[in-house]
Amino acid sequence: MSSYNETLVEDMNTNQMEEALVIFKSICGSGYFMKTRLVLCFTKMDIFRRKLARGDHLFSDHFPDYNVMPGATPNDFEAAKTYITERFRAMCCENHAPLETYYINATSTDEVQGMWESAIGKVRQDAKEFSSGSSGTATEQVYLSDSAQRVLAIKEHLPAPGY
Repeated sequence: MSSYNETLVEDMNTNQMEEALVIFKSICGSGYFMKTRLVLCFTKMDIFRRKLARGDHLFSDHFPDYNVMPGATPNDFEAAKTYITERFRAMCCENHAPLETYYINATSTDEVQGMWESAIGKVRQDAKEFSSGSSGTATEQVYLSDSAQRVLAIKEHLPAPGY
């Protein structure tokens, strides 16, 4: 979410969040992912919160259709988070299992691990239900972004707490 006010390197006229929405819409609309549980993981929530609090960039300057909720400030963290989440949720159609949404901070390996374990558990449950309802077997396919893979790899090499 922290890229709400940034543009693409290759196209300085395209907002990174708007580009992510276009890509997510193409994934949701793909026949390959019908009836598939999708996991949406928003990262760098701590950075997003700091950027909004700093107030250098009004959230509404980047999303003209964003309306500040009554009682909220123009850069209200919860309101902006809800707005972006709902924009992504709107891309999914009824052909998908419920969209799983996670919010994690940039440097929290515990949050990444918790999200990973929860998502894998749900995928495994889906696979179990699929295989029990048919004669075939289900295959688990889970993909992590490069940054999430790096965080998990780093966590595996950190000393245990108290060392």
